[in-house]
Amino acid sequence: MVNHGEEHLLNGAMVVLFRMLYDQIPRNYAPVSVTRDVYNFKSISGELNTMPILDKYFYAYKWRNRLSNYRTALESGNCKIVVIGDSITEGYWGSLRYVNGYPAVLRALLQAKHGDMGNGYINPREERITYTGTWIQSDASIFMYRKIATDGATATITTPPSTSITVIYDEESDGGIFTVSIDGIVHEIYSSGDYRGRRFTVNNLSNSAHTVIITAPTTGKIYFGGLILERSDSGILLHHIGHSGYAPIDLINSSNAEEQFRMCIDDFTPDLIIIAWGDNENERSATEFKADVNAFVSRALTFGDVVLFCESHMSYTTRNSKLYEIVDDNADNVALVDTQKALHDPIANGWWSGGSPGTVGSDPHPSNAGHDRSARVLYGILN
Repeated sequence: MVNHGEEHLLNGAMVVLFRMLYDQIPRNYAPVSVTRDVYNFKSISGELNTMPILDKYFYAYKWRNRLSNYRTALESGNCKIVVIGDSITEGYWGSLRYVNGYPAVLRALLQAKHGDMGNGYINPREERITYTGTWIQSDASIFMYRKIATDGATATITTPPSTSITVIYDEESDGGIFTVSIDGIVHEIYSSGDYRGRRFTVNNLSNSAHTVIITAPTTGKIYFGGLILERSDSGILLHHIGHSGYAPIDLINSSNAEEQFRMCIDDFTPDLIIIAWGDNENERSATEFKADVNAFVSRALTFGDVVLFCESHMSYTTRNSKLYEIVDDNADNVALVDTQKALHDPIANGWWSGGSPGTVGSDPHPSNAGHDRSARVLYGILN
């Protein structure tokens, strides 16, 4: 391990220190040289980077010998990942959230290397969906948007290649009969009842693009919660579930937490859950924050491994030290990635605040470049 007090740095034991530091560097990042305060390395793209040694853990803490469930699923060719967080996880301010948000970039990187099992979850606010008629945005759960409509309003999307298409909807007392058309084949769905996150799935489709048209009922309403697109190939399936203005701790503290977890995590049966922490936790004390994160982690571990991801440059406070403690408390299947350390001065480099170099203002969201950098930090430890 490396910290500022490593006296053997000054005593010339550079080979030993270099090897110790190298073990903390994500795969596919090639170290070039090390000094007392910084190390230089080449990124995946071959770009030369210099980053400071901020503490003995660098930015990826206890990951190399952990995440065994994820590694096993990755090797099996059937690996499912859920990324859950706030507006940054939703993709703001990426110019196209489903293309430029860090979870989307991470999905593309992992699938290019390990195989493409499909797009995964699409939330109802995505730019790819075209709406006609009147749709009112609501929240099926804290992290899953929904849109409500009646009177024959439509939602249309042309999917990327998919062999399975799932429509998520809620059953409500005023739910009506809505239709789902896939390439002209129409299915009627009765949605009266009392259940959140019901799913209607059509399998065995051709591995190609499909036109999906969802039509609201003329009597009663549709409560539309998004889609899931999958392919029958092996590889990675990544769902990103982000919601502006919320934080994962809100899910823990909700009155219907079990239903929330079922919709946002359980129903996706993930092998890895990346929980993104940012600025929306600012109102919590460090002690409260640790207790809530511990509760979230314990619940998430019932399905898969957990990566705690400090996503925002403004969230580097005493709360982050609590995340390191939580990793220490969980022996085998929890790791930490700290973006604040990995990006090093992202504001000055224009990676935050919509890409305006040196400007923060009140905007903690990454630019396209900031999203890309964040994705590559995660990719380095997951690849």
